[in-house]
Amino acid sequence: MPEYNTWVAIYRAANWCISKLPGIRKSWARAKDQFRDRLQKQTASIVHKKFIHSLRDYLVHASVNQTFDSPGAVRMLDEAAGLMQHMASGSTSTIHACLKLLAKNPGDSDDPYVYTLSRSNSGYASGRGRRLGSKWASELSKNTAFCAIIGHTDGRRGWQKTFDSFSCNDLLRYGDDFVCGREDWRTWYQSTLVYPIRCHPPGQDYHVHLGFLTFDTENLGGFPGVPCSFDFTTVDDYTHACEDSAMWNIGALMADSLAMALWPYLMEQPQGEM
Repeated sequence: MPEYNTWVAIYRAANWCISKLPGIRKSWARAKDQFRDRLQKQTASIVHKKFIHSLRDYLVHASVNQTFDSPGAVRMLDEAAGLMQHMASGSTSTIHACLKLLAKNPGDSDDPYVYTLSRSNSGYASGRGRRLGSKWASELSKNTAFCAIIGHTDGRRGWQKTFDSFSCNDLLRYGDDFVCGREDWRTWYQSTLVYPIRCHPPGQDYHVHLGFLTFDTENLGGFPGVPCSFDFTTVDDYTHACEDSAMWNIGALMADSLAMALWPYLMEQPQGEM
């Protein structure tokens, strides 16, 4: 059965055709309302019953067992990846999701470390292995996506301003400008979408970054309608372009939900020990 993007394409084509036939415009208007209502209900149901419920269960388990690395984290990321897959329907890509946390650099450097706490089952199925935990941490400056979000240099480009996310649907095209901790990243990533997990302390003019919610695929064009960070020189222009994408907004909603949920727990623990 065709999914979200396919239905949208059918909807737009039919809308144009029907607009040329005045005699049935009222019937078409009613059909449009029913179609829009169906899409909205389907997406809202997935957000609520899948992702939000899995996030709730994950946090309950984490507070009881005092650990953030658990099967609940995998299930939550499965639901996050599934929701993005729903938004990218019509694409043949398999979307993977990861929860990454920031840790203090053991050498007291200004370059923090980032490590993968958990990943969706689709990531394991693709053969990426289980390089989880702070022992696999790598410097933030070795990843273009994280540098763009934090406002850090990656050795290729000085990301002076903090972007609201990092996105690219053709990483091979920008291979000379993209840095990743994995030397073999071209085997695993061709499209990526990365969000910060961060909070804005009351009365402050900066964000406290806790980590990142990342999505990626092995295929080109894995995130339809999401703009490419490399195509923008100003944060405002990039943000405005992202806000026009339903898929981008759904991902941002999940990242912000994680920030609100994890903030009280992560701020109580020393960085690198979550």
